[in-house]
Amino acid sequence: MTGSKTRIVLVDDHPIVRSGIATLFSLDKDLEVVGEAGSVAEGKEVIAVQNPDVAILDLRLPDGPGLDVARWIAEHNRPTRCIVLTSVPTDRALVAAYETGAVNAFLTKEADLKPLIHAIHQVAAGRSLLDAFAMREASARLHEYGLNHLDMLSPREREVADLVASGFSDAQIAEKCHISLSTVRNGLSSAYSKLNIETRTQLVRLLWMAQIDADVV
Repeated sequence: MTGSKTRIVLVDDHPIVRSGIATLFSLDKDLEVVGEAGSVAEGKEVIAVQNPDVAILDLRLPDGPGLDVARWIAEHNRPTRCIVLTSVPTDRALVAAYETGAVNAFLTKEADLKPLIHAIHQVAAGRSLLDAFAMREASARLHEYGLNHLDMLSPREREVADLVASGFSDAQIAEKCHISLSTVRNGLSSAYSKLNIETRTQLVRLLWMAQIDADVV
């Protein structure tokens, strides 16, 4: 740490969230919020000026993923350590956060204040609350759910899968794509096999998770 207090920058696109967190932190005499930002660009600028001990990052920001701030910190060898505070704690986001090399804790916005305060003190002291075992577990779940295999789908299989996720029936997909019903069903069967799933419900859930991840990593 650079002084008697842990200096913090908040990066979240909701001013009311930043204000609420800052107010809570003011109750701890060892914490000081020295800057706030509502975007990736602002986050980089404020961190460059303030050089905080800890940056608390939301995953979704207007101009890109909050993890881009962590990646920038790592690329420029800055001493600031990062905590992700998010409402979308997916496995892919967790793994991506770990891979930045600058994120040392990953918490949900539903967490109580006490775990967040604890995480800040631990991270500021040079400790990490992310470990390789947790990352392996998250990676295993990604493999199980097929998220890592979406790129294996052919363009036709992905098109059919996306239409299923949008609520189209097999017959409606056949009509919309100008293909036969058997082609639709064969495409779905192939997609299920590649993604290691068995039902439409699993497919919809998988694509929903992928869309969330696309916004945050």
